[in-house]
Parts: sequence; C-alpha cells; structure tokens
Amino acid sequence: MESSSNYSCCDSPTIEFDQNCTATFSINNTLIADSSDKDFVAPCKKIEAGRMTLDRCVDVKAILVCTEGFRVTEEKRIDLHGQPCSGSNSVAAGNQGSVGLLLLVLGIAGCL
Repeated sequence: MESSSNYSCCDSPTIEFDQNCTATFSINNTLIADSSDKDFVAPCKKIEAGRMTLDRCVDVKAILVCTEGFRVTEEKRIDLHGQPCSGSNSVAAGNQGSVGLLLLVLGIAGCL
C-alpha cells in the first residue's frame, strides 16, 4: 500500500512509525535509517521506539514491513513530507527584537 503524509519540522523534526514493524527510511533512494538494526546516517540523528529524529526538515520515503512470525502481514510505502513551522512565532520574535533595537537607538540619540 502506498500513501503520502506530512510531519512537523517544528523543534526537532520527528517521524513516528509503528514500532511493531520493521521500518527503513530513505532520501532519493539512499538509505538513512533502518529500525531493525538501529543503523542510521545524517540527516537522521536517532531511531528508537517507533520514532526517528532528523537534524533538518527533509522529504523521506518510508517502507514499513509488519510481520507475524515469519509471515508478512502488511507492507506500507509512505512518502513523508516535512512541513516547516509557520513563520508567525519567528516573525513576532523578530519584530520584538527590532522594536527593542529601535528603542535602544532612539534612547542613545536622546530622542526618548
């Protein structure tokens, strides 16, 4: 089964997956993480307990293979698209910094 899904890139980008399945993650056909042996390379920072943490926001292809004993019960292919955080928080913080700087400059110039 193939599907597409989004994940949030706010804070530390994290992709959650069914930890009862074996999961492999790739970017442009290059393997970056494998849950079965906890092996990973950048941009993956960590893979454990149904979570993969990335060092940046990237689109990832996941393949999950779920089994019961030696029988494959389900195989899922998921295109995961990183969604950057909305700029509202960063813009507000930036504006506060600009206002503070403007007040500092005006205070030094003797305008206040």
